[in-house]
Amino acid sequence: MNIRFADYPSADRTFRAYLTPALRSYPVGTWWFVRKYPHWRLRFYPAPNASPEDALRHVTEALDSSVSWSVTKEWTATPYEPEAIAFGGPVGMPLAQELFHADSVGVLGYLGVAADGSARTLDAKATSLVAMTLLMRAAGLEFGEQGDVWGRVEERRPLAEDVSPEQVSSMVEPMRRLLLSDARPLLNAGDLACVRPWIEGLEQGGEALADAAGSGNIGLGKRGILARHVLFHWNRMGFTVRQQSIWSRAAREAVLGQ
Repeated sequence: MNIRFADYPSADRTFRAYLTPALRSYPVGTWWFVRKYPHWRLRFYPAPNASPEDALRHVTEALDSSVSWSVTKEWTATPYEPEAIAFGGPVGMPLAQELFHADSVGVLGYLGVAADGSARTLDAKATSLVAMTLLMRAAGLEFGEQGDVWGRVEERRPLAEDVSPEQVSSMVEPMRRLLLSDARPLLNAGDLACVRPWIEGLEQGGEALADAAGSGNIGLGKRGILARHVLFHWNRMGFTVRQQSIWSRAAREAVLGQ
């Protein structure tokens, strides 16, 4: 589904209020979104024992309702072509979709908490970097291997011409401390406690990826797959390409140096 909201900057609030209740109920199973300006793209599967027709009817009713409330301008059904090769083939793709789902639910929850101040939390940048680091750790990547993932992200998000390497280098030491930090105290009773289910979902996805890779069941290396997950996650968080380029460069330098 391609969804065009009436107010793109507040699309996450509209999505939470008008679409999430339907997506979290039977007959919908896993679902996820990405931002494709001026649209959001929604994908979903029926719940176990539910028919695709029932799931589609359920979601389209919610979409039609959002149009009637004038919070959505329009929506159109679009074919879904899974990026199976990019995420490791017929075994890797379902694992990726489960991770897409966990991340979509978690991102929307975090953005809601950050907007209404209902719980303590870290800022979006720090929360995201910790989340992706814990995903990589759960997938069995050592610190140096994580640097390679950040480097792969950096390749896809090169620095803008008006951002100098020296400007980014000033961020490296704080970035290194963040990437090496023990997040458990924050998850148990600190500024990440409110997003603990999200992080745990990402970690389960990382562990599943590690198991599949260890069994030789995916057709691509873990690092390449994880770099794509970082990019999809940053898209869901609403970070600009400029932000992504700076942070991936700083993270790569923090781990591997210049």
